[in-house]
Amino acid sequence: DELIETLQVFFDAGGNGRETARRLHLADRTIAYRLERAEALLGHGYEGEAGRRLNVALTLWRLEGLRQAR
Repeated sequence: DELIETLQVFFDAGGNGRETARRLHLADRTIAYRLERAEALLGHGYEGEAGRRLNVALTLWRLEGLRQAR
């Protein structure tokens, strides 16, 4: 869950790790570690088409969670 939250905030912050850390009240290094871990699990980075697809998938996942909460 922490990796998903970190990725969501990272994309919401325009891909800015420092801003992600500020929004989550965590150290920059913690964010860097989480992003590295997520990248290793996914097998790709967050740039280009792969990043856009991941961002869309996370947005849909978040919306589905909101829909089910109703």
